[in-house]
Amino acid sequence: MFILNNLNLSEAKLAALLNMAGKKLGQDPQALKERLQSGDISQVMQGMDPASKEKLGGLIGDPKKLEALMRDEKVKGLLAGLMGGPA
Repeated sequence: MFILNNLNLSEAKLAALLNMAGKKLGQDPQALKERLQSGDISQVMQGMDPASKEKLGGLIGDPKKLEALMRDEKVKGLLAGLMGGPA
């Protein structure tokens, strides 16, 4: 749940983000949410190319890196743009 909590998104924006990620990964958004909440990222990463899997695994495995990423202004801007408003 660490990942989802650190996004500081409203429920509607979180649902929209999970829908987008679910489509990209070919996974049900609710199942994706449950996997992220449980920490089971192995199924979340199914279908990803090896380089992306390695990057995501490195971020998720290091909370300090993930926190730094979420504080990055470019990432905040990207999330805001994806979600149609301020993150």
